[in-house]
Amino acid sequence: MGYYDSNNWTQDGGAYYAELLPRISQITLTMSPLTVVPSHLTRLSSSKIYVKTTSDSAARTIVLPGRTAKDAPLSLQQSCQLDSNNKTGSLRVKAEREERKEHISPLQAKQLSGCKSVQCSKCGLVLLKDNMQYLDLPSENWYEMLDYWHCHKPDHKHGHEGGDVISKDALKPRRSFALVGLTYVMVVRNDICSERIKVLDTSPKMVACSACSCDVGIVDRLDQGIVKLYKWNLSLEPKSIGNDITLCRYSLEIFVSEILLEVIEFHSTHQFGIAALSGEETILCYLWVFNSDISYTSNIQQEPTRAMKVFYTEQPDVRNQEIVTEIVELPSSAVNNILKVLERRHNELPESLRTFGKWNVSLLHRL
Repeated sequence: MGYYDSNNWTQDGGAYYAELLPRISQITLTMSPLTVVPSHLTRLSSSKIYVKTTSDSAARTIVLPGRTAKDAPLSLQQSCQLDSNNKTGSLRVKAEREERKEHISPLQAKQLSGCKSVQCSKCGLVLLKDNMQYLDLPSENWYEMLDYWHCHKPDHKHGHEGGDVISKDALKPRRSFALVGLTYVMVVRNDICSERIKVLDTSPKMVACSACSCDVGIVDRLDQGIVKLYKWNLSLEPKSIGNDITLCRYSLEIFVSEILLEVIEFHSTHQFGIAALSGEETILCYLWVFNSDISYTSNIQQEPTRAMKVFYTEQPDVRNQEIVTEIVELPSSAVNNILKVLERRHNELPESLRTFGKWNVSLLHRL
């Protein structure tokens, strides 16, 4: 996979970033800093490029996020465009069409039902009792979709006699029966193992692991006997025989991406405000999902990774005021975490790719 050397352009503040756009089957490679077209820029295979910036510099093999088309030229030197103003080299290569993996949300009821235990992902403390049953909730937007499914809203007084009225809060967990949402597992508080959690004196009331104090969930605002455990702070121990056991867990950004993807699907909006859970709706960051499905590699992320390209800012005047902004509320610790991820990925990009107008450019990993 190539190597670093004191003469390698990636060592001296340099970087590369390769992006696959699957819808148009195109790979774009950006290398920075570059002062001349590389002396050797050759396609080694359908997914690897050999780069040697000058005749006496160290060589590097770049792994691309997809396979180049069969008619892509073996030598790519003539395709490389050099921008001397920002010392950046770039090229575009046609890619083979690929079938994207079917998108499946993480930690659904089936996964939870098949595991041995549900643990705090930070310290491994078992949180839920082992006799639990799990059922997936409908989409987070199910109540809003009632406008389309019914001739009137369920709470509309229309004079019909009898019959149950569907309520937004009707779906609640029962003893030994948990409901699984997009980003949380909703359980009756008594189903949490004795003294494994502590309720904090915060607003709203957060739930922390009693062993490591990690914020594992939140008390339901309408029913104090119900707790929502955040999936990004949970890990699953599979039912397995033997010593080689790998816990199943997903990072926060995967679930943030899940939220964004669902809102895009249901509301066709790509502009979001990220706010901390509190009494007041204070937006800490604005996000614009520029492309919800790409794959990329870089000198930091050398394995092809599925992601969404996002623009972000903390300045409200930058966003388009005419576009509806969907609000995504997260615990303050989660907001701070996701802001750190955005900043880190932003700084890992070649300098010429870090901004789009007044927006900062970054990436969020997704399934």
